[in-house]
Amino acid sequence: MSYGERAEVYYQEVQRFGQAWLWALVILLSGLSWFAFFLQIVFGRPFGQNPAPDPMIWIILVAIGICLPILLFSVRLVTEVRGNGIYILFSPFKREIIRPGDIEEAKKEEVNPYFAYGGFGIRWAPGRGRAYIVGGGKGVVLKMRSGRRIFLGSRDPEGLLEAIERMRVM
Repeated sequence: MSYGERAEVYYQEVQRFGQAWLWALVILLSGLSWFAFFLQIVFGRPFGQNPAPDPMIWIILVAIGICLPILLFSVRLVTEVRGNGIYILFSPFKREIIRPGDIEEAKKEEVNPYFAYGGFGIRWAPGRGRAYIVGGGKGVVLKMRSGRRIFLGSRDPEGLLEAIERMRVM
């Protein structure tokens, strides 16, 4: 992950959505859209008692049967701690750089993603700030000098916190 700057990497973590229930739901929805497509478009039998028009079946197939699984597979959270900042890439949606001088405090925290932030992904909650969460509720919360808070989900919060502290003293 390069933002045009080169600095020593102290920590790198790549996370993907791995929740079995999420993948099961996406596979179920994708399979259902493929079933509807084959039944109605290929075999010419209407899908359901009030079938959607054929163009809508095509749209559902492309959106849910093809794009949704590809999107879920391609989403990843890359967190890098370098000598000049914390680089966050929530691919393919957002990137952010946090400079060492912007951080007032960093500490480990464990939260319930649903109750604290409303789920997984890039989230925001009043009083808690922004969160980048892909799986689980372990991570590091950064309190910024501006008053903002950022929660970085991590499978290795100790290693992430250690790298952040190392970056801040350099």
